[in-house]
Amino acid sequence: FTVLGAVAFIEVLRERRILLHMASGTDEEEVRREADALGYADRFGGGIHGSRGNELGDAKRRVLSRIIESEDGLGHNLVVIGDGPVEMLEGRRAGVRAVALDLDVDHCRGAHVIHLPSGMCP
Repeated sequence: FTVLGAVAFIEVLRERRILLHMASGTDEEEVRREADALGYADRFGGGIHGSRGNELGDAKRRVLSRIIESEDGLGHNLVVIGDGPVEMLEGRRAGVRAVALDLDVDHCRGAHVIHLPSGMCP
């Protein structure tokens, strides 16, 4: 399944020449297979990143750290966009911007951006 409007949003970012990374705490090979199956793996020029080996407990933190390190100092330009508290917390801990999405999957209405005050995340 793909969130309503997500692929269109990715296309808008790509049109603006924004380098996109996909990140997940799920096993990296599985994330790549899913992105391929859904037909949008090629849209992530920065790569598709997931858990490697036995990264239990803090897999998203490790994945995010690898992405920041791969950008050779450009991590300050990173924006984490996600629908869960873990990626919001990890993004803020890493010192990058975090944009939370409120997904209305029950009614197929797509995503709504939530603007969080900076004090809400460490």
